[in-house]
Amino acid sequence: MHESYCPDCRSEQLFEQPECIDDHGTDCPDWACVTCGYAVFTGPSPLAVELVGAAARRVA
Repeated sequence: MHESYCPDCRSEQLFEQPECIDDHGTDCPDWACVTCGYAVFTGPSPLAVELVGAAARRVA
């Protein structure tokens, strides 16, 4: 768990990692507010990763 600002609660709240269905284990980028359930993704955007990978393939 960690404490972070929750936009729905409009205050600092505890966030925890829900059960990861993508097999990330402890590296799961998903976090949820324990008060209201507001979810955040803390990792790189999957689209950004895809675009960077595509650009790297074009350069190579």
